[in-house]
Amino acid sequence: MIKLRNVFKRQIEGLRELPTLPDSVEKIIEKIEKEASLTSIAEIIEEDQVVSARVLKLVNSAFYGRGGKISSLHHAVSILGINILKGLVMGSYFLSIDDSGIEGLWAHASAVASLANEMGRHLCIKNVEEVAAAALLHDIGKLILREVEPECFVNFLHHLEEDDSRNFRDCEEEWFPAGHEDAALMWVKRYNFPVLIQEVVAFHHRPSVASVYKKEVSLVHVADAVVKLYGKGFSGDYSANPVNKVALKHLDLNEATLYDLVLKSAHVLL
Repeated sequence: MIKLRNVFKRQIEGLRELPTLPDSVEKIIEKIEKEASLTSIAEIIEEDQVVSARVLKLVNSAFYGRGGKISSLHHAVSILGINILKGLVMGSYFLSIDDSGIEGLWAHASAVASLANEMGRHLCIKNVEEVAAAALLHDIGKLILREVEPECFVNFLHHLEEDDSRNFRDCEEEWFPAGHEDAALMWVKRYNFPVLIQEVVAFHHRPSVASVYKKEVSLVHVADAVVKLYGKGFSGDYSANPVNKVALKHLDLNEATLYDLVLKSAHVLL
Protein backbone atom coordinates (compact mmCIF):
# COMPACT_ATOMS: atom_id res chain seq x y z
CA MET A 1 0.00 0.00 0.00
CA ILE A 2 2.80 2.42 0.92
CA LYS A 3 4.58 1.61 -2.34
CA LEU A 4 1.41 2.28 -4.35
CA ARG A 5 0.94 5.61 -2.58
CA ASN A 6 4.53 6.60 -3.36
CA VAL A 7 4.05 5.68 -7.04
CA PHE A 8 0.85 7.69 -7.13
CA LYS A 9 2.61 10.67 -5.55
CA ARG A 10 5.35 10.53 -8.18
CA GLN A 11 2.70 10.39 -10.91
CA ILE A 12 1.08 13.54 -9.53
CA GLU A 13 4.44 15.30 -9.30
CA GLY A 14 5.14 14.22 -12.89
CA LEU A 15 2.12 16.03 -14.29
CA ARG A 16 3.02 18.52 -16.99
CA GLU A 17 2.84 22.22 -16.19
CA LEU A 18 -0.58 23.27 -14.97
CA PRO A 19 -2.53 25.84 -17.00
CA THR A 20 -0.87 29.23 -17.23
CA LEU A 21 -2.64 32.52 -16.70
CA PRO A 22 -2.76 35.54 -19.02
CA ASP A 23 -0.34 38.35 -18.16
CA SER A 24 -3.20 40.57 -17.01
CA VAL A 25 -4.42 37.98 -14.49
CA GLU A 26 -0.86 37.28 -13.34
CA LYS A 27 -0.43 41.01 -12.62
CA ILE A 28 -3.60 41.04 -10.53
CA ILE A 29 -2.52 37.98 -8.56
CA GLU A 30 0.95 39.50 -8.04
CA LYS A 31 -0.68 42.61 -6.56
CA ILE A 32 -2.81 40.46 -4.28
CA GLU A 33 0.18 38.37 -3.19
CA LYS A 34 2.04 41.56 -2.28
CA GLU A 35 -0.95 42.60 -0.16
CA ALA A 36 -1.44 45.80 -2.11
CA SER A 37 -4.27 48.10 -1.14
CA LEU A 38 -7.77 47.31 -2.36
CA THR A 39 -7.70 50.57 -4.33
CA SER A 40 -4.56 49.62 -6.25
CA ILE A 41 -5.93 46.11 -6.89
CA ALA A 42 -9.16 47.58 -8.23
CA GLU A 43 -7.20 49.91 -10.49
CA ILE A 44 -5.17 47.12 -12.04
CA ILE A 45 -8.29 44.99 -12.56
CA GLU A 46 -9.90 47.92 -14.35
CA GLU A 47 -7.09 47.76 -16.92
CA ASP A 48 -8.54 44.46 -18.18
CA GLN A 49 -12.14 44.86 -19.33
CA VAL A 50 -12.75 41.10 -19.48
CA VAL A 51 -11.58 40.48 -15.91
CA SER A 52 -13.46 43.58 -14.73
CA ALA A 53 -16.69 42.33 -16.27
CA ARG A 54 -16.26 38.89 -14.67
CA VAL A 55 -15.64 40.31 -11.20
CA LEU A 56 -18.71 42.56 -11.44
CA LYS A 57 -20.81 39.69 -12.77
CA LEU A 58 -19.75 37.48 -9.87
CA VAL A 59 -20.30 40.06 -7.14
CA ASN A 60 -23.77 40.74 -8.58
CA SER A 61 -24.61 37.08 -8.94
CA ALA A 62 -27.23 35.37 -6.86
CA PHE A 63 -24.86 33.63 -4.50
CA TYR A 64 -23.82 36.90 -2.87
CA GLY A 65 -27.44 37.64 -2.10
CA ARG A 66 -27.06 41.43 -1.97
CA GLY A 67 -29.76 43.90 -2.90
CA GLY A 68 -29.17 46.40 -5.69
CA LYS A 69 -26.73 46.26 -8.56
CA ILE A 70 -23.05 46.98 -7.92
CA SER A 71 -21.51 48.83 -10.85
CA SER A 72 -18.32 50.12 -9.21
CA LEU A 73 -15.32 47.81 -9.32
CA HIS A 74 -13.89 49.50 -6.23
CA HIS A 75 -17.12 48.67 -4.36
CA ALA A 76 -17.04 45.11 -5.67
CA VAL A 77 -13.46 44.58 -4.53
CA SER A 78 -14.22 45.97 -1.07
CA ILE A 79 -17.12 43.52 -0.74
CA LEU A 80 -15.21 40.50 -1.98
CA GLY A 81 -12.08 40.93 0.11
CA ILE A 82 -8.62 39.68 -0.83
CA ASN A 83 -9.03 35.91 -0.44
CA ILE A 84 -12.34 35.69 -2.28
CA LEU A 85 -11.18 38.06 -4.99
CA LYS A 86 -8.08 35.97 -5.70
CA GLY A 87 -10.11 32.79 -6.04
CA LEU A 88 -12.75 34.33 -8.26
CA VAL A 89 -10.37 36.18 -10.56
CA MET A 90 -8.42 32.99 -11.25
CA GLY A 91 -11.31 30.57 -11.12
CA SER A 92 -13.60 32.59 -13.37
CA TYR A 93 -10.85 32.73 -15.98
CA PHE A 94 -10.58 28.96 -16.22
CA LEU A 95 -14.30 28.38 -15.87
CA SER A 96 -15.14 30.80 -18.65
CA ILE A 97 -12.62 29.79 -21.30
CA ASP A 98 -13.71 27.44 -24.06
CA ASP A 99 -15.52 24.63 -22.28
CA SER A 100 -16.17 22.50 -25.35
CA GLY A 101 -14.71 19.55 -23.47
CA ILE A 102 -17.20 19.81 -20.62
CA GLU A 103 -20.02 22.16 -21.49
CA GLY A 104 -22.10 23.24 -18.54
CA LEU A 105 -19.37 23.18 -15.88
CA TRP A 106 -19.71 26.90 -15.26
CA ALA A 107 -23.48 26.56 -14.81
CA HIS A 108 -22.95 23.65 -12.43
CA ALA A 109 -20.29 25.49 -10.40
CA SER A 110 -22.42 28.65 -10.20
CA ALA A 111 -25.43 26.65 -9.02
CA VAL A 112 -23.38 24.90 -6.32
CA ALA A 113 -22.06 28.29 -5.17
CA SER A 114 -25.57 29.76 -5.10
CA LEU A 115 -27.02 26.86 -3.15
CA ALA A 116 -24.08 26.66 -0.72
CA ASN A 117 -24.54 30.37 -0.02
CA GLU A 118 -28.28 30.06 0.54
CA MET A 119 -28.07 26.95 2.72
CA GLY A 120 -25.13 28.43 4.61
CA ARG A 121 -27.19 31.48 5.52
CA HIS A 122 -29.98 29.30 6.89
CA LEU A 123 -27.37 27.36 8.89
CA CYS A 124 -25.81 30.63 10.14
CA ILE A 125 -22.35 29.79 8.78
CA LYS A 126 -20.27 32.93 9.36
CA ASN A 127 -17.88 32.80 6.38
CA VAL A 128 -20.58 31.84 3.89
CA GLU A 129 -19.37 34.17 1.11
CA GLU A 130 -15.90 32.65 1.16
CA VAL A 131 -17.49 29.20 1.13
CA ALA A 132 -19.52 30.24 -1.93
CA ALA A 133 -16.33 31.36 -3.67
CA ALA A 134 -14.69 28.06 -2.84
CA ALA A 135 -17.77 26.25 -4.15
CA LEU A 136 -17.40 28.10 -7.45
CA LEU A 137 -13.95 26.50 -7.74
CA HIS A 138 -14.81 23.05 -6.41
CA ASP A 139 -14.54 21.29 -9.81
CA ILE A 140 -11.62 23.34 -11.16
CA GLY A 141 -9.55 20.14 -11.14
CA LYS A 142 -11.59 18.81 -14.06
CA LEU A 143 -10.49 21.72 -16.23
CA ILE A 144 -6.92 21.19 -15.08
CA LEU A 145 -7.11 17.55 -16.19
CA ARG A 146 -8.49 18.75 -19.51
CA GLU A 147 -5.61 21.19 -19.92
CA VAL A 148 -2.98 18.62 -18.96
CA GLU A 149 -4.37 15.70 -21.02
CA PRO A 150 -6.79 17.20 -23.59
CA GLU A 151 -7.09 14.19 -25.90
CA CYS A 152 -7.40 11.73 -23.04
CA PHE A 153 -9.98 13.97 -21.39
CA VAL A 154 -12.25 13.96 -24.44
CA ASN A 155 -12.00 10.17 -24.70
CA PHE A 156 -12.72 9.86 -21.01
CA LEU A 157 -15.95 11.86 -21.32
CA HIS A 158 -17.00 9.70 -24.28
CA HIS A 159 -16.40 6.66 -22.08
CA LEU A 160 -18.67 8.09 -19.38
CA GLU A 161 -21.38 8.76 -21.97
CA GLU A 162 -21.26 5.14 -23.11
CA ASP A 163 -21.27 3.72 -19.56
CA ASP A 164 -23.60 5.83 -17.44
CA SER A 165 -23.39 3.35 -14.55
CA ARG A 166 -20.16 5.01 -13.40
CA ASN A 167 -19.50 8.62 -12.49
CA PHE A 168 -16.54 10.90 -13.13
CA ARG A 169 -14.81 10.24 -9.84
CA ASP A 170 -15.34 6.45 -9.99
CA CYS A 171 -12.96 5.95 -12.88
CA GLU A 172 -10.89 9.12 -13.39
CA GLU A 173 -7.79 7.58 -11.84
CA GLU A 174 -7.98 4.77 -14.39
CA TRP A 175 -7.38 7.42 -17.05
CA PHE A 176 -5.25 10.11 -15.42
CA PRO A 177 -2.22 10.12 -13.08
CA ALA A 178 -4.33 12.06 -10.58
CA GLY A 179 -8.01 12.61 -9.92
CA HIS A 180 -9.61 16.03 -10.24
CA GLU A 181 -9.44 16.67 -6.49
CA ASP A 182 -5.70 16.00 -6.34
CA ALA A 183 -5.07 18.01 -9.50
CA ALA A 184 -7.01 20.94 -8.05
CA LEU A 185 -5.14 20.76 -4.77
CA MET A 186 -1.82 20.95 -6.64
CA TRP A 187 -3.06 24.02 -8.48
CA VAL A 188 -4.42 25.95 -5.50
CA LYS A 189 -1.33 25.16 -3.45
CA ARG A 190 0.83 26.46 -6.27
CA TYR A 191 -0.89 29.84 -5.94
CA ASN A 192 -1.10 29.78 -2.12
CA PHE A 193 -4.87 29.82 -1.91
CA PRO A 194 -6.45 29.95 1.56
CA VAL A 195 -6.78 26.64 3.40
CA LEU A 196 -10.58 26.81 3.10
CA ILE A 197 -10.39 26.76 -0.71
CA GLN A 198 -7.70 24.05 -0.60
CA GLU A 199 -9.91 21.79 1.49
CA VAL A 200 -13.05 22.39 -0.58
CA VAL A 201 -11.41 21.55 -3.91
CA ALA A 202 -9.59 18.55 -2.42
CA PHE A 203 -12.26 17.01 -0.20
CA HIS A 204 -15.70 17.98 -1.52
CA HIS A 205 -16.33 14.29 -2.26
CA ARG A 206 -14.72 13.22 1.02
CA PRO A 207 -15.81 15.68 3.72
CA SER A 208 -14.69 13.28 6.46
CA VAL A 209 -11.06 13.89 5.38
CA ALA A 210 -11.20 17.68 5.85
CA SER A 211 -9.19 18.71 8.88
CA VAL A 212 -9.79 22.43 9.42
CA TYR A 213 -13.01 23.39 7.62
CA LYS A 214 -15.15 20.30 8.10
CA LYS A 215 -18.46 22.19 8.19
CA GLU A 216 -17.67 24.33 5.15
CA VAL A 217 -16.47 21.38 3.06
CA SER A 218 -19.56 19.45 4.11
CA LEU A 219 -21.77 22.33 2.98
CA VAL A 220 -20.23 22.32 -0.51
CA HIS A 221 -20.47 18.50 -0.60
CA VAL A 222 -24.21 18.64 0.11
CA ALA A 223 -24.82 21.53 -2.31
CA ASP A 224 -22.97 19.63 -5.06
CA ALA A 225 -25.15 16.55 -4.53
CA VAL A 226 -28.39 18.54 -4.55
CA VAL A 227 -27.45 20.50 -7.69
CA LYS A 228 -26.74 17.26 -9.55
CA LEU A 229 -30.16 15.95 -8.55
CA TYR A 230 -31.76 19.15 -9.88
CA GLY A 231 -29.82 18.75 -13.13
CA LYS A 232 -28.35 22.26 -13.16
CA GLY A 233 -25.41 22.47 -15.54
CA PHE A 234 -23.13 19.53 -16.25
CA SER A 235 -20.18 18.31 -14.18
CA GLY A 236 -18.99 15.51 -16.45
CA ASP A 237 -21.63 12.87 -15.75
CA TYR A 238 -25.30 12.63 -14.82
CA SER A 239 -25.13 10.10 -12.00
CA ALA A 240 -26.27 11.14 -8.54
CA ASN A 241 -23.78 11.86 -5.78
CA PRO A 242 -24.81 10.22 -2.50
CA VAL A 243 -24.74 12.56 0.50
CA ASN A 244 -22.08 11.50 2.99
CA LYS A 245 -23.52 10.89 6.47
CA VAL A 246 -20.43 12.48 8.00
CA ALA A 247 -21.27 15.69 6.13
CA LEU A 248 -24.74 15.72 7.67
CA LYS A 249 -23.20 15.22 11.09
CA HIS A 250 -20.79 18.14 10.59
CA LEU A 251 -23.76 20.35 9.61
CA ASP A 252 -25.92 19.03 12.48
CA LEU A 253 -28.48 17.72 9.99
CA ASN A 254 -30.40 14.50 9.46
CA GLU A 255 -32.37 13.38 6.43
CA ALA A 256 -35.52 15.19 7.55
CA THR A 257 -33.84 18.50 8.39
CA LEU A 258 -31.78 18.31 5.19
CA TYR A 259 -35.00 17.95 3.21
CA ASP A 260 -36.43 21.03 4.94
CA LEU A 261 -33.23 22.97 4.28
CA VAL A 262 -33.32 22.12 0.59
CA LEU A 263 -36.97 23.21 0.36
CA LYS A 264 -36.03 26.56 1.91
CA SER A 265 -33.02 27.05 -0.36
CA ALA A 266 -33.83 25.46 -3.72
CA HIS A 267 -35.46 28.61 -5.14
CA VAL A 268 -31.96 29.75 -6.15
CA LEU A 269 -31.86 26.81 -8.59
CA LEU A 270 -35.13 27.64 -10.33
